[in-house]
Amino acid sequence: MNGVDRLGWAKELIEMKGLASLERGRMEVQEQVLDDGIKVLESIKDFGGQGWICFTDRVDIVDASGQIGDGNVLSAELCKGDVSLHVRYIGDKWHVYKIQEGQGTEHLVLDEERLRIGGGSLHYRVAWGFNNDRTELQPVMFRFTGFGRA
Repeated sequence: MNGVDRLGWAKELIEMKGLASLERGRMEVQEQVLDDGIKVLESIKDFGGQGWICFTDRVDIVDASGQIGDGNVLSAELCKGDVSLHVRYIGDKWHVYKIQEGQGTEHLVLDEERLRIGGGSLHYRVAWGFNNDRTELQPVMFRFTGFGRA
C-alpha cells in the first residue's frame, strides 16, 4: 500500500462495515512531570472543569461547581471545553498531561463511552493511528470529555 492514504482507506472500510463513524483529526499532548503532590493538586484546581480525582483514600467526582477537596492524588481526569487534563502517579512522580485536539489529519478520532461504577458513564475521544510498521490500527491517545447517563 505504498503511497496510499492508509488512514483514509481504514476510515472508509470501517464505516462501510457500519462499525463506527470516524473523523480525521489530531490530538496534541503537553506533559509536565511533578515531584510535589501539592503542586499536582494546585494544577488540578487551576485547570478546573469537571471530572474525577482518585485520592489515596477516596474518589471524588468534580462537577461544574469546581469544588475540589484536599488529599494525595493518585490519578485524575478532568475536562474543560476542548481540553482535558489527565494525571497519573508513576513511580515516585506525577505525570500531568494536557490533551487537546489540534489541526491535522494523522489520526482517526471517535467518541467512546464507558460505564461508570455507581451509574452513569464516562465519555472519551479516542485517537487511532498505525503502529510503527504501519500494519495495525491501534488507539494511540485518548482524552476524557465528560460524564453521561447510562
